[in-house]
Amino acid sequence: MRRISTTLARGGMRVMSVQPHLDLKKMVAEAGLIAANLNARKMEADLPMISEMYQEHVALTKKTHQLRHERNLLAKAMKTASVGAERDGMVEQGRRLKMEVNALEEELRGVWDQLMAEALKVPNSTHPSAPGEEERVVKLVGEPKRFEEGFIPRQHDQIGADLGLLDFEAASKVVGPKFVYLRGAAAMLELALQQFAMSMAIKRGFSPTVTPDMVHSWVVEGCGFNPRGEHTQVYKIQDTDKCLVGTAEIALAGMVADTILSEQELPLKLVGVSHCFRTEAGAAGAAEKGLYRLHQFTKVELFVVSTPEESARLLDELVDLEMEILAALGLHFKVMDMPAHELGASAHRKYDIEAWMPGRNMFGEVTSASNCTDYQARRLGIRIKRGDGTKLFAHTLNGTAAAIPRLI
Repeated sequence: MRRISTTLARGGMRVMSVQPHLDLKKMVAEAGLIAANLNARKMEADLPMISEMYQEHVALTKKTHQLRHERNLLAKAMKTASVGAERDGMVEQGRRLKMEVNALEEELRGVWDQLMAEALKVPNSTHPSAPGEEERVVKLVGEPKRFEEGFIPRQHDQIGADLGLLDFEAASKVVGPKFVYLRGAAAMLELALQQFAMSMAIKRGFSPTVTPDMVHSWVVEGCGFNPRGEHTQVYKIQDTDKCLVGTAEIALAGMVADTILSEQELPLKLVGVSHCFRTEAGAAGAAEKGLYRLHQFTKVELFVVSTPEESARLLDELVDLEMEILAALGLHFKVMDMPAHELGASAHRKYDIEAWMPGRNMFGEVTSASNCTDYQARRLGIRIKRGDGTKLFAHTLNGTAAAIPRLI
């Protein structure tokens, strides 16, 4: 059963949230497989606690249903009971049953909250073909740019500063480190890359969308990101339940949350452009400077809702589109099948693409593409209605069409 709730936000406004619909029975039955997956992903969840709380929830639910049934029978009997001791006894019994049901419902809510808090830590399953500890290079495209002997490429931030195109100093004064002013041709290049990536995606059947840069925290969580904690990458707006998005994927997924799509509408292919905000907690070092890692940047994102049968093929389609964009820009890059510990919480399978960056003298990630199967759909209530009327949770996929600063 899908649960929808509202919470009272600051200022008295009620905010809807779609409560997750996890397959808890399967989670308990396959605890061994999940434990191995957690270990491979270097993540933690208390599986014995989940099993214990699930069994307790089942028992309490059964007991609550029994008491409600007794109340219903008693209510029917009272309609024909004679006035006097018999009816008075029934009234007293009704009061007692009501108190017991209320107490059980309160206990049930507490157990459910504890159960879900732990169960939500369980990540998606991992594709059986995913590599072990190291990524697997599945394709190498192009060649690195050749320079004259003895020539050492300069860093992009040095070139940009000398040409008056990148102003990190002014941005640092205005807001702090890891921000930048793009000026002149650099500003026009950003806009051109946005248009280029959007137009390439539109040719592949993606519908263009400009998304909000802010969402409710339940949307962030439903996508598999943690807006809380010491090392969160998410900016949370103080005294609200809202967060700044780290990718348009989040806002696009939220757009179809609590939605039932007909099978004929699928695949639903969206391309969104947004600002992206990330705390980049823990990111440091010379390789991370300049445009490579910013707190705010623009990104063109691909998002797909599909049937379970089509999601594997559509992941290949996302990777193919990303390769087409990068090849058209003349970049040398490699496509990598990523191991379990690089998948995050939501991805079942993920491909990263790294491009050769001469100034850094190394490859750097420029795009990724993920098949999240039904992980996000179960948390956000994204469902499909088949032609025969049956309903099931959709599969969602996402990919980077263009992370603008890294392409620059």
